[in-house]
Amino acid sequence: MVGTRKYNTYQKETNRSGIFIPVPVKIIPVPTHPSSPTGSPFIVPCSRKQCNLADRDPFQSGLSDNMDYSIFSYIQRLELMALFSGYPLLYALIHSVAGNRPSKKNRRAEWLIPLLPISYALLGTFYLWLQLRNFYPDYSFEKINRVTHQPYLQIWGLLSVAWWIPALRRRPSLSLLHSLVFFFLLIRDFFLQLSGVSADNNMVGNDMKIYTDSLIVNVCAFGLVVLTSLVFRRRNPVR
Repeated sequence: MVGTRKYNTYQKETNRSGIFIPVPVKIIPVPTHPSSPTGSPFIVPCSRKQCNLADRDPFQSGLSDNMDYSIFSYIQRLELMALFSGYPLLYALIHSVAGNRPSKKNRRAEWLIPLLPISYALLGTFYLWLQLRNFYPDYSFEKINRVTHQPYLQIWGLLSVAWWIPALRRRPSLSLLHSLVFFFLLIRDFFLQLSGVSADNNMVGNDMKIYTDSLIVNVCAFGLVVLTSLVFRRRNPVR
């Protein structure tokens, strides 16, 4: 009598940016003898397009629900941390350079600190565009519910768009409090890996690279806002 065995597994790979991503694999069961304690299936790596994971039907794909959910949940959490976790450090750096309190005597603080929430809202707008691109061309509730694996974190990230509102822009500290959620997520993952019995060097390296990339993204967004502000200040000089 011949039986079959199925295994759920991941293949460790890195993407072009060097971030470790657990890649899904297709499992092809092979005949094994019932008394045999071992038996290795053929594992065929597949790309996201080949596995049809963007709009997958978990009952038709070769992956289990838990495997599929954990992959995209992990990727969506990385996406959020890569955009927002570096903002608290940028906020602290700008405050240390410009001073703590904007005043007429402190021109740098009066000019730079109010630009921080604008750069944060710009990142939120970019994240909103990424989500709309993922849902395209089907924006139905069923599609959004199917491909959203971190709903609370994603909604919290989308709330950063609210800092385009002038009333919120006048309170930069609120943008700092909003971003601390993603910063603490990164810190939690980092310490969980280090405090584990066997630390995964790939995951620790991921956290460090994600934080570095997030800081670069936030600095670039803030630099873009500063340059735009300079252009407007030159065209409309304050008398």
